[in-house]
Amino acid sequence: MSKAKIDSPVLVACLLLSFLFGSVHGFSVFVEPMERIFAVSRSSVSLTYSIALMSLTVAVLIGHRIFALIPIRVFAPVVVIAASVGLLLASVSGSLYGAWIGYGVVFGFTNGLGYAFALQLPAQRMPERKGVLMGFVTAAYSVGACLSPWLLTLGIEHSGVGGGFIALAMVLLLFVPIVWWVLRHTKGRFQNQDETQTSLPALQSRKLILLWIGYGTAVAAGLMAIGHATGIARESGIPTAQLILAPALLTISGIPGSLLSGWLSDRVSARKLIAVFPFFSVIALCLLSIAQSSLILPLLALVGLLYGAIIVAYPVAISSIFGVNAGVRAYGKVFTAWGTAGLVAPWVAGLVYDVYGTYQLALWMAAGLALVSFFVISAALFLGALGSSNVNADGGGVSH
Repeated sequence: MSKAKIDSPVLVACLLLSFLFGSVHGFSVFVEPMERIFAVSRSSVSLTYSIALMSLTVAVLIGHRIFALIPIRVFAPVVVIAASVGLLLASVSGSLYGAWIGYGVVFGFTNGLGYAFALQLPAQRMPERKGVLMGFVTAAYSVGACLSPWLLTLGIEHSGVGGGFIALAMVLLLFVPIVWWVLRHTKGRFQNQDETQTSLPALQSRKLILLWIGYGTAVAAGLMAIGHATGIARESGIPTAQLILAPALLTISGIPGSLLSGWLSDRVSARKLIAVFPFFSVIALCLLSIAQSSLILPLLALVGLLYGAIIVAYPVAISSIFGVNAGVRAYGKVFTAWGTAGLVAPWVAGLVYDVYGTYQLALWMAAGLALVSFFVISAALFLGALGSSNVNADGGGVSH
């Protein structure tokens, strides 16, 4: 692999953005407090997280239309400010509906813009190292998801649910001048390829459909576990004082998963990795559904590690199949599968818990979906349905 120059300010800023927006996955600490305060079912509270993930998905889908409109050094701090506004709206509403709008819609949408921007910009500016750089950016996302439960818990304990939203908003605002300072000398905008050159036929819809199914069924398990990590741990009998470890371990384990996946993706075909990782998710989820309390935390960590690996392998594989610039649009389309899984999986898990009082059936369902992902992608690879559509897909045709 060639020694390509690293655009340090861009990479650092993208790592900071990813770190901040990973906090969306600390939501599970809100579930039980919101249940008590608003006197609603767990599935209703879970819908807050699901709405945020769906809003995030819409942002990733249309983000490529927005990124190029604003200079990089302006876009990054503005999106962080907008995200903090959504959290403040949720904090002052005092109702579940307000949380749906402020956290679910506003914070979720701006989170998606920031995450997609941070993930795709390094790959566009430094395509020779896109795998490892996407791995680092996704790892930073996992760090934010890991640390946020402690911050949110402190806010909740001090001032209730609204205090948790405010605490996160204040941290985001503190980072605004840092992000601006890092990018202050950065010139240019995100390069958005003319859509007439990347129409749906050119992107080959069959590949998009296969990747959509594979991605959605692969990530459903991780999203369900992230949204209910605290509840799964409590059900297993883990002491209350240790419950905070469940979402933290699940998300922090995504860091080595992301880094390993990024490293492997630059050395092994990422198209093979998107088949391998879901297979191991099936095993982890089946074990999690029957494990004793002493094994729950390690198995949650394993689910998180595989989730982190999957969400890095897919954008790298898509970039390789469709090319770096066209891959941004293709990834946006495939990423709607993540949003669909994010909307359905946490909500269904909450609904199953409301009906049966246990997460075991939800874990079996998640394992079944991961198995579908394995078979779909494996069959596509065997039949040659995911071959590269661009002879220069690994970096050719990139505008800097």
